[in-house]
Amino acid sequence: MESTIEPCKVRTLVVPVGTWKKDAYLAAVDELERHGEIRLVDVTPLPDCTFNPQLFPHGRVLYSFLTREHDSNSMMFLHDFEPYRKLFVVIGLCNDGLISTEACVNELRERYGSAISYAVIYNDRSKVVEQSTKYGFSRSEEPLETIMCDITRNFLESLHVYYSSYKHVTLRSPGAIGGPSVLKTTLTKKSQTTAPITNPRSKKGSSLSSKDDSSSSSLSISDDSIKDKSKRYSSLNALSGGTSDKSMQRSKARQLKLLANLQLLAGQYLLSMNNFAEAARILHKIHDYIWLGSSLEGILTCIILISYLQLPFQVPPIIHSLCSLSQNSNSILSPTTSRRSSMQSVASPRNSVSTITAASLDHTNIDIPKLVKKIADKALYYYDYSLSYSVEFTPQVVYCKSILRTLTFMSLCYKANGFDQRALQEMIFSDMSSSAVQNQDSLQDECIFTKSEIYQYSTKIFELQLKSMDLSSQIQIYLTLCMVYDNLNMFRKKSFVLRILFISILSQLTNDYLSENYHSLIDDLMKNYRISGWEPEHKLQDASSYNWVTLQKNVLMLIIKISAHFKNYKNVVEHSQLLLKRFSHTLTKLEQIDLLNQYILPHQNEYPVEYMDPFLIRDICFSRTRSEEMPMLKVLRDEESRTFNDPHQIFNPFASVHHKTKENETENSNYFLVAETVQMVITFQNPFKFDVRINSINFTEDDAQFMKIADLDLTSCTIPASSKKQFCVGVTFVRSTLTLHQLKGLSVSVLGLPSKFWGICKQPGKFNTQERCTLYSVPITIIDQQPTLCFLSTTLVDNRVMLLDGTETEFKVFLRNSSLSSPINYCSVSWITNVETELKENYWTSLAPDDLYDVDSQLKWLRENFISISSIPNEVGINESFHFSVNLDVTKAPFTLKWARITIQYGYKKSPEDLAVYVKSLTIPIEITLQRVLEVSNVNFIPIPEAFEAASDIGWIKYLRSHQSVQSDYVLMLIDMRNSWLLPVSFSFHYDEYVSERESLDSNETRRFVVPIRKIANYDDSPNFKDKLIPRIDESKQYLTSGLTLTQENEMREKFWCREHILNRLKCTWDTALNEHTEGSVEFRQFVEKLDKQVISLVYPPSNVFDIKVSASETTVKVGTPVRLNVTVNTTLHTDLVPIRYYILDYFTGKSVLSDHPKSIVFQGQTSTLVRPRITTEFNILPLKKAKFQIEIEVPGNILTREPIIITAG
Repeated sequence: MESTIEPCKVRTLVVPVGTWKKDAYLAAVDELERHGEIRLVDVTPLPDCTFNPQLFPHGRVLYSFLTREHDSNSMMFLHDFEPYRKLFVVIGLCNDGLISTEACVNELRERYGSAISYAVIYNDRSKVVEQSTKYGFSRSEEPLETIMCDITRNFLESLHVYYSSYKHVTLRSPGAIGGPSVLKTTLTKKSQTTAPITNPRSKKGSSLSSKDDSSSSSLSISDDSIKDKSKRYSSLNALSGGTSDKSMQRSKARQLKLLANLQLLAGQYLLSMNNFAEAARILHKIHDYIWLGSSLEGILTCIILISYLQLPFQVPPIIHSLCSLSQNSNSILSPTTSRRSSMQSVASPRNSVSTITAASLDHTNIDIPKLVKKIADKALYYYDYSLSYSVEFTPQVVYCKSILRTLTFMSLCYKANGFDQRALQEMIFSDMSSSAVQNQDSLQDECIFTKSEIYQYSTKIFELQLKSMDLSSQIQIYLTLCMVYDNLNMFRKKSFVLRILFISILSQLTNDYLSENYHSLIDDLMKNYRISGWEPEHKLQDASSYNWVTLQKNVLMLIIKISAHFKNYKNVVEHSQLLLKRFSHTLTKLEQIDLLNQYILPHQNEYPVEYMDPFLIRDICFSRTRSEEMPMLKVLRDEESRTFNDPHQIFNPFASVHHKTKENETENSNYFLVAETVQMVITFQNPFKFDVRINSINFTEDDAQFMKIADLDLTSCTIPASSKKQFCVGVTFVRSTLTLHQLKGLSVSVLGLPSKFWGICKQPGKFNTQERCTLYSVPITIIDQQPTLCFLSTTLVDNRVMLLDGTETEFKVFLRNSSLSSPINYCSVSWITNVETELKENYWTSLAPDDLYDVDSQLKWLRENFISISSIPNEVGINESFHFSVNLDVTKAPFTLKWARITIQYGYKKSPEDLAVYVKSLTIPIEITLQRVLEVSNVNFIPIPEAFEAASDIGWIKYLRSHQSVQSDYVLMLIDMRNSWLLPVSFSFHYDEYVSERESLDSNETRRFVVPIRKIANYDDSPNFKDKLIPRIDESKQYLTSGLTLTQENEMREKFWCREHILNRLKCTWDTALNEHTEGSVEFRQFVEKLDKQVISLVYPPSNVFDIKVSASETTVKVGTPVRLNVTVNTTLHTDLVPIRYYILDYFTGKSVLSDHPKSIVFQGQTSTLVRPRITTEFNILPLKKAKFQIEIEVPGNILTREPIIITAG
C-alpha cells in the first residue's frame, strides 16, 4: 500500500545471513522495524558532507524495511525523477559470528549492486577476533539503536557520494528515459483540469520545446537567490554563467529538486522544503509541469513531517502564488489571519508574491490538512496538463501514486477525526489499517474531510485505464483503495474493489514478472481477503463470523494456479489443503476431486500433507457381542469395609447401605475385563464430495499399553461422500488400569496419508460456547478377572413360601463361587419388596402428615426388620459352595406383600484396607403368600356404665373393680375379632397393666371383646397433643405444606397422637390350638382407622377454660316420661354469654338420633343456644321409644362434656 509520506522513507532490504529459522528471523526483523526512526541529533556529525546531520538536528531518517527485493529494474526510469523508489541500504542479519564482515559485505554488493550502503549486524561476535570495520556491528557489544545510528551515518556518507555522481548528469524526465516502454497516463474521460495555465503555445512550438527539453545537456545555472547558500551548494553556483537560457534553468531546477528529494531522505526537512520551493518557482516559470507537480508533492511531504516534529515553519511564497491562498483565505487560513489578510489586500491590491505578509505565511495561521489537500490538487493539476506533451508527460504510475497518497492522507484525517499528533504518527509509522487511530462512526460537522468528499476523490482512480498497467502496480492501487474504503467503513465498496483486483490478476496470470515478487502479492491477497488469521476450524468466533467465502475461494484458486505456474508445489499443497479445509462447501464435486488428485496426493511424499477435516471422528463407543454382567465399582464406608469376625452373627445389610441407593456406585457401561474382546464402534464423518478411505486405525502409545486392535482388516472402511458412517473394530484388553483411563482419540491414516491423532468431536461448538468444538473422551476402566456367584437352591419349594400373618419363618440359600481364578471376600445383601416398587417416586407429596407417617413407618420396618441374614462366611474360595440363613418376619408386614427380591453384591478385595471394590450382583426372587389369621372387623369406644353386676367373672370387669377409685378415668374399647384361619386360634389382649384372659375363636367365628383403656388425660405425663408435631421418619424427603388451617392442624395432631397412644399399648398375641409352636401377633395399625371427634372426647377429655357439668332428673325412665337436664358452664373468661351445642346419640352406635324417622326422642328448642356462665340452665327431652341415649354438651373450642349423661328409656 502507498504511504502518505512514502517519498521520505529510505528503502532498506534486510537479508538473512547464516542459518536462520523463519520465526527467529522474522522476530529479528520486527525488532529492527521498531528502530526504524533515527534522530539526526544522535548521528555522528559529517562536517564535509552535503547531508551533515548537524545542519538540521531535529530531523529524522525514516527506514522502510523490506524482506524481499522488489523488481526495481522495472521502475529504473523513475530513479532520477523520484529517487526514493531506489533501494539504498542493504542490511545483513547474521547469526553466525564466524562469518567475516568483509565476506558478507562483498556478497551483498555482488547480489544487490544497485544499493549504495551496506551493513552486517551480528547477534554475537564476542568470541571472534577481527579487525573492526565500518560495516560490521554486533548486538552483543552495543544496543540496536546505536547500531542504526552508525548505519545511518554510513548511509548519509554514501548518499553524499551518490548525489555527487549527478552533478554533471543531465536529469531527464521518465518519458525521455523509458521511451515507449513507459505507460502514459490515459483517462477514460476528458479531465476538466487541463485548461491552459499561461498563454497556450502553438503545436509546433510545443514540439520544439519538447525537443529542446529532451536534448538539453548543459548544467550552467545563474541565479542570485542561491549565491548565499552554504558550501554544499558551491557546485551548483559554479554552473551559473549568467545566462538565462531556458534549458539551463530547467537543468538547475531539476538538480534542485533532486537535491531536495535526497535531503528529504536524509531528514533535512526545512532545507528540502526550501529547495523544493525554489525548484517549483523556476519550473513554473519555464513551464516544466511534471517536475513542478513532483516538487509541489515534495513540499506537502515536508509540511507533514515538520508538523510531526512540531517545529515552526512558514509556507513557501510559491505555494501562496500557485494555490492562491490569499484569495481563498476562508478555507485555508485561520479566522484571525483571514481578517488581517483582507485588510492588507485593501492597501496593496496587487496579487503578487511580494505582497504576501509574513503573518500569512506562518504555519500557526494555516489549516494544514486543507493546505496539503490544495497543494496535492495543484500538483495533480500540473500532472494533468503535462499529458499533452509527447515526452515530458506524467507516467501513469506517478499519477496514480499521487492520487493514492492524497487519498491516504484524507482517509487518515477522517479516521482520526482531526489532524493531531496521533494521526501524524499513524501516517508516518503505520499502515492505514492500524488500530492506533480510533475510527469514528458518527463524525461531527467540523471534520476535515467528509466521507462523501473522500469517496468522490477516490473516483479519480477509476478515470484511468488501470488494466494497461503492470499487475504489480494494479495490486498496489487496489489494495490501497481497499484500505481507504475500510477506514471509511464502506465495506461493500471494499468488496467491489477486491473483486476488480481478482479479475485483474486472473487476466494476467501468465505474466512472468511474478517470478520475483509474487510471494509478497500472495501475502497481501491473503491478508486483505481475510484468509490469513481466519481459522474457522479452530476458532468459534471465526466460524460464526461473516466472511466473503466466495471471494476467498476464488482467491485461493487463483493463488494455487499462480503457484502451480511457477512450480512452487509447496504453496500448491498448502493452499489446496486450506481450500478444502475451510471452503469445501463452496466447491463443486469436480473441483474437490481435482484439488485432491492433482494438487495434494501427488505431492504427499515431498511436502507435509494432512487430511483436511479436523472433525474426522465424531463418536466412539464400545459394544459387547454377548450379554454378560460386568462388575461395577462400589465405594465402601469405614464400617462396611470390615469383614465379619463372627459368622453366626446376624447380618443387617441396612446398617450402612440403603437398598435403593446407588450414589456410591459408578456407571458400569465402560468397565471391561482383562482378555475380554469387545467391538469398538467408531463414527466417522466425510464432509467432502468424494469418498474417503480409512487405511489404518490404531491406538496411541499411551492407549496401546492397555488395549490393542484385534481385527486389522479394513478392506471395507470407506466413508461415502457427504455422510457419516460407523465402523466396528475388534478390541482386546491386555492390561488392567490403576485409575480411570480416558480414551481421547485414535491414530488414523486417511487417503494413504501418514497416521495422525484425531480427537473425538462429539458436538461442534454452538454460539453460546467458547470452544470451536466439544472434545469428548471415553472413560475406560479395565479390571482383572472377577468371581462369579451362582445360585444353587433354597430350602423353599420353588422359592415360594406361605406365611401366617404376624409370624416368622427361616430358610436357607445355597450358592457356589464358579470362578476358577478369584475368591469372594466381600458380600453385601439387600432386598426390596413389591410394596416399595408400587409406590410413586414422589408419593409423599400427596399425603397428609399423619398418613405419611403410617406409610413411612411401614417402609422403615420393611427395610430394617423384614429380613435378617446370618451365617455368611468371611471368604468363599475358588469353586467353593456355601449357604446362609434368611429369616422372614411378617409380624408387621402389610397384607399387600406379595414378593421380595434378595440381592447379593459380591466381589474380591485385594487387601482389607481397600475402600472400594468391584462388585457383581446376584438376585434371588422369593414369592410370598400371606394368610390372615385374626382380623379386626370393627372397633368402638364407649364410656364405662355407671353400675356393674354385683358379681362377675368377666376379666375386664374384675380389672375395673380393682381400680374402682379411678373407674371414671377409663373407657371401654370394643373390638370385633374374626378368625380367618382354618383352625381354632387362642389369643389374649394386653393394654398397659391389663392382660385379658385366654380367649379362643373357631374358624370363621367373629366375637366382640372389651378392653378397658385409661383416658390419656389421666396419665401423669399427659402431653398437650396440639403442640406436638407429627414426626417425620425420612428427613431426606422434601415435604410440602399440608395446606391446613391452624385449627385443622391442631385437630389432626390430637387424632394422630391419640391413635398412636392407643396403638403403642394395645397388643394381641395368638397361637393355634392344635400346634403350640405356631404363634403370632396382631398388627392393629392396619385395622384401627383414624379416631373421630367423639372418640377423642372420650379418650382425651379436653382441659380448658370451660368446665361443663350436666345432671339429669332421672336416668332410667319409661317411654313418654319427660326428663329434665340441668347444664352449668363454668369459665375463667370474662363473658356474659357462652354458646353451647348438645348432641343426643345412640349409646350403642354413637350415631345422632335427632334426624331419625320416626323420631325416637323429642327435644326442647334448638340444638344450639346461649347460656349465662355459672348459672344452671334447664333443658327437657321426651323419649318416644325404647332406647339408650347418650347426651353430650359442646362449648367453643370443640370441648365436650367430661362425663356424658346416659338415659335409658324402657
